[in-house]
Amino acid sequence: MPLTPQQLSKQLELGFEELPQDVVETVTVLLPKGRYRVELLTISPSIMTQENRPLSISCEADYFWICHLVESQRGADYEIALPIVERQQLNADRIDFYKRMFENEQNPVALAFSMYDKRVIRGEYYQNAFAHFLLDGHHKVMAASEMSRLISLLSFTRLSTYVEAIR
Repeated sequence: MPLTPQQLSKQLELGFEELPQDVVETVTVLLPKGRYRVELLTISPSIMTQENRPLSISCEADYFWICHLVESQRGADYEIALPIVERQQLNADRIDFYKRMFENEQNPVALAFSMYDKRVIRGEYYQNAFAHFLLDGHHKVMAASEMSRLISLLSFTRLSTYVEAIR
């Protein structure tokens, strides 16, 4: 791998405005085989729990971040960031560290494995979700959410299905 885990973590913490090839190559090796679209996105995360989750979002996670939501009578289009660690595992000091970075106009980058999920529910009602599974950046995204800030997200969006990947 071009970068060690520590070097990758440091690059993401410092942030970047263009995709560094060494970061892309390092992460690609760690992902399941398949085709991916790699993008540096900007998201505006808002924390959600099961208690305040919009009914149009079918997400069973205890907490997650909604990044974009468009609702209609026929369905919902939304973008969410999903955690892979429990909320109790987040460290308040680390969240404060990233808040200070945002205050100093620094822009750390979160890392996600992303997928599109399109489905029809109850007849003609649809949901189109762009889901980002956070691999790195839970504290960063929480800090951005608590401060109502934008954050950069390095997204590796799966384009091929599992069946295509094993052929």
